[in-house]
Amino acid sequence: MSGDDGSLRVSSTLVIVAGDLIWRVTTSGGPGGQHANVTRSRVELSFDVESSISLGPRQRARLTEKL
Repeated sequence: MSGDDGSLRVSSTLVIVAGDLIWRVTTSGGPGGQHANVTRSRVELSFDVESSISLGPRQRARLTEKL
């Protein structure tokens, strides 16, 4: 779920601020119907754990261990 400000609520205790999220919208590859190669229907969302201001040191360490 996201907030009105573009933030992303991950859990009851973690909200990732909009500035930590990197959105990229591109055309999808592969076969498709009419307008498949001109419609930007592929969405990627990136999140940099190391530089995030939304995470505390313990959260950052835990996520880094999992990656």
